[in-house]
Amino acid sequence: MNMTKIYILAECIFLLIMLMGCSLATKPESTADESTANDNCLMEVYPNPVVKGETVVVVFNFHLAGLYKLVITNVLEQEVISFDITENSLTWDGRDKYGQLCETGVYYITLYSDELVLSRKILLFA
Repeated sequence: MNMTKIYILAECIFLLIMLMGCSLATKPESTADESTANDNCLMEVYPNPVVKGETVVVVFNFHLAGLYKLVITNVLEQEVISFDITENSLTWDGRDKYGQLCETGVYYITLYSDELVLSRKILLFA
């Protein structure tokens, strides 16, 4: 198998991983009488997958009260860039905290607050 076929196969595998379910939502202390919301509706990321150089839009479908931080990490859990969130949407241009375009691969967009952690995988490719 030549390198081109291996590269295409790797991209397909990443895409399948993305399509199989890429969310994690937890609340540290939930009570039995709380209604459980669909975590897929709380934070949307599009487009996904994204072509290198395009803008990614992250939309939060709930009222923001308190301090929220959004952190984008690579698969090695190294921070790429972080944002303090004050509005219900954010755009990311695919650049790291040094202004360089991120490499092709899988990245995690995670929203942190005192009560909630939401995470989505995105696939960035050339």
